[in-house]
Amino acid sequence: MSTADFAPTVAEAAALAGGANRDDPAVLSARGISVAFKGVRALDNVDLIVPPGSVLGLLGPNGAGKSTLLAVLSGLLRPNAGAVIFGGVDITAQPAHLRARHGLARTFQHPELFNDLTVREHLVLADRLHKSPQRTWTDLVTLRALRERRTTEDGELAKVAEMLGIEELLDKPVTSLPLGSTRLVEVARALATHPTVLLLDEPSSGLDARESRHLSRALTRAVDTSDVSLVLVEHDVDMVLSMSTLVQVLDFGRTIAVGQPDTVRNDPAVRAAYIGDLTPADTRVPRPADPVGPPSAPDGKPTAGGGSVPDAPKARALVEINDLSSAYGAARSLEGVSLEITEGSVLAVLGANGAGKSTLARVISGLVPASSGIVRFAGEDITRLPAYVRRRRGIAYLPEGRAVFPSLTVLDNLRMAVRTIPPDERQEAVSRAMDMFPILRDRAKHPAGYLSGGEQQMLSLARALAVGPQLVIADEMSLGLAPKVVGEVYDGIRQAVGQGITVLLIEQFLHHALALADDCCILRRGRVAWTGSTSDAAQGAFEHYLGNDN
Repeated sequence: MSTADFAPTVAEAAALAGGANRDDPAVLSARGISVAFKGVRALDNVDLIVPPGSVLGLLGPNGAGKSTLLAVLSGLLRPNAGAVIFGGVDITAQPAHLRARHGLARTFQHPELFNDLTVREHLVLADRLHKSPQRTWTDLVTLRALRERRTTEDGELAKVAEMLGIEELLDKPVTSLPLGSTRLVEVARALATHPTVLLLDEPSSGLDARESRHLSRALTRAVDTSDVSLVLVEHDVDMVLSMSTLVQVLDFGRTIAVGQPDTVRNDPAVRAAYIGDLTPADTRVPRPADPVGPPSAPDGKPTAGGGSVPDAPKARALVEINDLSSAYGAARSLEGVSLEITEGSVLAVLGANGAGKSTLARVISGLVPASSGIVRFAGEDITRLPAYVRRRRGIAYLPEGRAVFPSLTVLDNLRMAVRTIPPDERQEAVSRAMDMFPILRDRAKHPAGYLSGGEQQMLSLARALAVGPQLVIADEMSLGLAPKVVGEVYDGIRQAVGQGITVLLIEQFLHHALALADDCCILRRGRVAWTGSTSDAAQGAFEHYLGNDN
């Protein structure tokens, strides 16, 4: 479908999804959905159609509005405008539990299971919720009735378990299962409610490649062998494109593409949403160590211009990471990551949402412990040092979400930041920070909470740079900002780079990062998928994002 029109009719959507009957009504649709949070439009006039027996994949970069749309569809969030139609009925005002009872099920990004129940008991509970909801809480509280075996139930639930390949797990407590299996149990529980549509929220989050492939095959079997349709919100772009019959892409709360997977994969608007405009541009930032004068020969001998130039000293590695792994409970976020950041350079760490970028930033800064591996900073092993000690060593971490004190003024935020340096240097440090972003001087007496998102991001960066760190870890600085404001924030980072500060740039949008970075590391499922120069990354950036789990 042409990206000029993002509101297909039911027949058009069915045709795009490969539906045999173009006249089949949509099992789920949404029209004109708009949601705003404190003036920020999370969704702006979004339409959605789910044909029968289809898999609708929802894609989009971080902050595009995917999870918000899923919350609207499931009834956890009421839209400011628009309507949700399920089975021909307007359910916009219907609460989530009634939607679930009528056949609209969902899973969550983090498995929500009962620790005291076996897999079978989870499925029995879900089945009874559908057939006799008034008894569900009694069964759950007493457990005795829940554990009574019924032949009819066993037969139906065995089919669900077989569909997802978990027959051998039925009598095991869920607490004994690995994360990949608990994901399948949650999907099985949802299917045991006999849904017409199943909403899946990041089902592969925390899974390794093997577990993800198993989950994909199980979900495909569920669609092929039952009457359920899927709406799949997933950070793994490759998984979505391989599973879906129809793909819809959001960016900044708007639909930018609807179509079959191959069409969407090659859509310029989709590529731009994920990686930006990679048209070559001379945006390199001069480094303090950049040579001045005629180029040197590789061996230091006289060049064509006469004279000799000594061999340039090799820059030392400021950060060395060796075989680093980290996990949140059973979910492995990083697995065997090794990389170096040269002093005075910029390393861009890229990857889709959920690739492990923010975890890497938090492990280096000390906010998340490493499960194994070593982190060295300026030659020192800091793997076990607490975050505040690393901060004093010269590591400044700018987390995703603008780290400012909203009730303090801009000036007081900066004064708070410079308290770690000698008193006689503090006033000058605050002045330098305001010079970096003149708008902050104009807003000096304003509470930080009253600033725009872009101004708060500038203040967060100014706070970090005011104390002259050796390393700045900038995590998703462009998130949620308008393009013009993103440019202003990145101008501040360029100033830091020009002063010789080393930067680790965690970024989802490649075009921002590649214009600034010397080198690039792309993460996929917590592992290093590719490393190299930014020029090499630009040539196949989208393909590096998609990767290959073969």
